[in-house]
Amino acid sequence: MYTTCSCEKNIYRVSTCGIEGGGAGGNGETPSFPQFPTENQIIDFLSPEGKFIRYQFINNIWKIVLINLADVIVKSKPAKYSFLIFNYPVNQQKVYNDGMVYTFESEINTWSGVIATDELTAQAIEDQIDDSKLDPCTKAVLDKLKKLTQSDIADIFKKLGKTSTVYNLTYEIKPNNGNPGSTKQTAPNNYSTTLDSDFLYGIDGTGINKPPTNLAIAAVMIHEMVHTYFFSLFDDNKNNGVPKALDNFDILYSKYVSNQYVGADDAQHAQIWKSFIKIMASSLQEFNTGIPTDSLTQFYQDIMMGTLMTTNIFKSKYNEGSAEYNRIKNNYITEKNNGSNDPSYSPKGKPCQ
Repeated sequence: MYTTCSCEKNIYRVSTCGIEGGGAGGNGETPSFPQFPTENQIIDFLSPEGKFIRYQFINNIWKIVLINLADVIVKSKPAKYSFLIFNYPVNQQKVYNDGMVYTFESEINTWSGVIATDELTAQAIEDQIDDSKLDPCTKAVLDKLKKLTQSDIADIFKKLGKTSTVYNLTYEIKPNNGNPGSTKQTAPNNYSTTLDSDFLYGIDGTGINKPPTNLAIAAVMIHEMVHTYFFSLFDDNKNNGVPKALDNFDILYSKYVSNQYVGADDAQHAQIWKSFIKIMASSLQEFNTGIPTDSLTQFYQDIMMGTLMTTNIFKSKYNEGSAEYNRIKNNYITEKNNGSNDPSYSPKGKPCQ
């Protein structure tokens, strides 16, 4: 599979071919580097398991500048390279792992990796989010959210703070039992977010369809992205050897590390309330104004808290009918319905065109 390898009879390039074609074997895992290298000197190495690595001597340090993974190494280490195992990978498909961005090259039928810059990592994340089932308006909201610059939500879009493997997230629109959005894990590091068609198209059974504003849609998407983030943290903890992945989230740690992980139940909503309301609201404010700011307004917090109105954590914080409850409900419902019967409230978002 590697044209750089001289052992043409060895289909998988996993044994002696690596020694002949890629530099001295050393301990079998790394090459034997020269004692007096020159600047920009290159050494190619093929490990016994089939990983082709190119090292370059830069500023007195040997750095990995290229990795190629043969099919055999991906299949032999599914726990490490599970994100690369696709039945039908697409040419130029990108994924991120272990500080590298890998691209599938269909001509040579392998994955090639280069050092992950911020730009490459962000692009890999965008490539991993399948928005092909979204309508143009909803896709436009998602695209705008990807361009956020402040807060942890922006980091989540840029590969979960760049601490774990790229997750595969698929969006779809379909009836969702009246819940504007929901997220579930479909496999390790694979997630699916459903956006309710009745919510997006304003269908409430009255025959008068009033689709939500882009602010309401963005709020639901941000809410569901945090659920995806929590799912990925558990996967990082369980599958990817990141034992401290949940250390900053005590509710999740207690629920999912002490016990068996079962899904996005109310523990996640409790953690959202404790850790993410202001972060989510600042992202929503930037989404609407286009300006990152530390001066968060109550309105955007109300919209994000409105996405939690049906949860136990919200009900435990606000009594129905109280002044705060009514303010949050009216601000959220006004965006959700793109209008209000109360003249004190008017939508700040824009309706889908």
